[in-house]
Amino acid sequence: MFQTSRPNGRDLAALTGDIKRPVANSMAADIYDLMPNDTDVTEFMALNIDAANFAFVQGSRFYHTPSDNLSNLDKRTLFHSGANALAAVEAFLNMDASVNEGQWIYSDILGGLVLKLPQVWSLPLIGLAGGLTFLVFVMKGGAAPVRSALFPIVALVFGVVLAISASWIVTSIRPEAYPGAANPWALRGVQTAAALLGATFALMLLCRQGAKQRLLLSGWIWAAIIAGCAAVFIPGSAILFVPSMVVVAVAAIVLLLGWKAISQILFVFAAIVFAVICMPLAAMGETALFIEQAAPFVFVILFLAIFLIPFVLPEKGFSTFGMVSLFAVPGSLLIGFLASSFLVPAYSVDAPRHLSVLHAMSADEDGAVWAVWKGEVIPEEMAKGRGFSVGVAKGLPGERLVADAPEFDTSGVSVVVLSDDVLGADRTIKLEIAAPDADRIWLSSNSGNLNPSAIAINAHDVDYEDDTLRSLVCHGRYCRTMSLSMTMPAESPEFSMTFTALSDGLGPESAELLNARPDWALPIQWGDMRALSASITIPASSTDPE
Repeated sequence: MFQTSRPNGRDLAALTGDIKRPVANSMAADIYDLMPNDTDVTEFMALNIDAANFAFVQGSRFYHTPSDNLSNLDKRTLFHSGANALAAVEAFLNMDASVNEGQWIYSDILGGLVLKLPQVWSLPLIGLAGGLTFLVFVMKGGAAPVRSALFPIVALVFGVVLAISASWIVTSIRPEAYPGAANPWALRGVQTAAALLGATFALMLLCRQGAKQRLLLSGWIWAAIIAGCAAVFIPGSAILFVPSMVVVAVAAIVLLLGWKAISQILFVFAAIVFAVICMPLAAMGETALFIEQAAPFVFVILFLAIFLIPFVLPEKGFSTFGMVSLFAVPGSLLIGFLASSFLVPAYSVDAPRHLSVLHAMSADEDGAVWAVWKGEVIPEEMAKGRGFSVGVAKGLPGERLVADAPEFDTSGVSVVVLSDDVLGADRTIKLEIAAPDADRIWLSSNSGNLNPSAIAINAHDVDYEDDTLRSLVCHGRYCRTMSLSMTMPAESPEFSMTFTALSDGLGPESAELLNARPDWALPIQWGDMRALSASITIPASSTDPE
C-alpha cells in the first residue's frame, strides 16, 4: 500500500483488519506524495475520500508491453492483492468514521504485522533517544571524542558518494540504458562493496585506535540527528528510526546505571530492529526505482556497519596488517563485482529491453524512415546493413536513431482550413483533419508563439496547462475525422502546425526488421507504429476591412 489520504488514521484500517501479509510503509507513501505521478485514486483524494492505494512493485519490465498479460501474472500476487483488497473493504465497512483519526507513521514488520505510531510522537522520541545518548557520550568519557564523533557522518558520506560514483561509472560506460535489468546482483554488489570500502576508509582515517564505546554512542547520535531532519521534511520516514530509537533510549539509561553488558545487548537489538524495518524498504526502493538509481539505499548497510563496528573493533585498535586485511575484503569484492557488471548481459527474456519501432513518412515529401529512441545502441541483429544514425522522424519531436525504409501503404492525411474569422479581439480558426487509418492524431506546434485562449476538438473544449500550445494528442477512431477550432488574439502572427496520424502496428514492409528484433526486446507504451505527418502554415491575421 503506497498511498493514503491525509490524515491517514482511517486509511490504516485497510492494514489492520484480517489482511494477508501486509506490505506498507509511511516513508514510501510520503515520497510518493512528493512525486508528480497520478493514479485513479487521485480523483478520490480531491474529494476528501478515505483511500488505500495498492500496486504491484515487481515485474515492471513487462508493464505496458505485449507481455503484460495473464501468462506473466504471478498468481500469488493476484491472490495477495485480492485478499488484501477484500480485507481493506471489510475494515472500511466496520470502521467507526466518527472517531478522530489523526496522522500516523507505520510500517509492516516482515509482512507479519503492522507497527504504527502517532506522527506527533516521532520528533519527541527521536530527540529523547538522541539526548540520552549524547549525555552518556559526554559523561562516560573515553578516548578520541572528536574523531569518534566524526566517524559516522564521514563514513556515511564516503560510503554513499563512493557507491553512487561506482554505479555511475558502470552505467556511463555500458551502452545500455538499464545495464542491471537482467542481473541486478552485479550492480547491487558494486554499490554495496563501494559503500563498505568508503566506510572502511573513514574508519582507518579517524578511528584506527580504540574508542569503542564513544564510537558506538556517536553512531546512534548521528542516527538521531539524521532521523530528526528527515522527519521534518518527510514525516513518514521517522518510522525507519523511531522503533530502534526507543530501544536506544533504554540502552542509554541502562548504561548510565552502569550495566554495560546489558546495554550492549540492547544496542545490538536496536540495530536488528533498524535492519528489520529498513532492509525490506531498501529492497522495495531498488525494485521501484531500478538498480541503476538505487545506490543511495546503501545508507541502510552503512548505518548497520556503523552500529556494529564497535563490537568487532579490537581494544587496542587495528594494526597495519589488520587495516590492510580490512580493506582487502570490500576492495576485492568491489573489483569482482565491477568485472561482473561489465560482463553480464543487460537484458533477458524475463527482463527485456524496451524497444518500439516507428515507421514514419511525410505526406509533403518522398521517403520514409524506421526510427527508435536513441537512448542506447540498436541490437546488432536489427542494425545489420540498415545504417541507423542519429536523425529525426517527420512529425514527431526529438532526435532518434533512424534508417531509410520503404514507404508504406496509407489512406493519407489531409488538413483543410474551413474558416479563419476575426471578430473583435478574437481570431477563430477552424480546421478539418482527415486520417482514415489513424488510431490517434498528434498535433504539434512548430511555432513558439501559438497561444490560443480556447481549443475545441469535435466541438468539445480541450483543457491544456501551458499558456503556449506545444502539442495535443487525440486518441481513437473518433479522431479520424476531426474538426479543430482555435481561438487566439485577433492580431496573431503566422504560425505552422504539424498533424501526425499514428496507426498501431507495422505493415509487411517492416516484417524483416521486426523478425530481427531479439526476444529480449519488447515494444512498450504505444508500441510499434506507423506515422504519417502533414504540415500546414496559417498566415498572419489581417484586420484590414478589405
